[in-house]
Amino acid sequence: MTLPSTELEALSNHILFQFHDEIDKARKNSFKKKTDWGYELPSNIDDTTKSPRWATIVAMGPDVMDDFHVGQVVLIDALKWTRAVEYKGVEFARTDDQQILAFDADS
Repeated sequence: MTLPSTELEALSNHILFQFHDEIDKARKNSFKKKTDWGYELPSNIDDTTKSPRWATIVAMGPDVMDDFHVGQVVLIDALKWTRAVEYKGVEFARTDDQQILAFDADS
């Protein structure tokens, strides 16, 4: 996962992030998931988006709760994000701090 430049800033309580699972553009409407030993497990985008998804925070607005920080791994509630957009060749999406269900305290 490649994070965009730190010049990217979010507003208000918005969080910009990258999902841990990537959309496979070669196979429309599926996510890329690989096992530890390299086997690809395709899944339908409609099925996957109905569940909460793990992501890494890349930028946060000034009003985001103190519980979160850039680089932290968070679990975002199902469908509580924007469509991904590209910035400097990297795709990311936006949510707000009220949509975070859980976070990895070690990240």
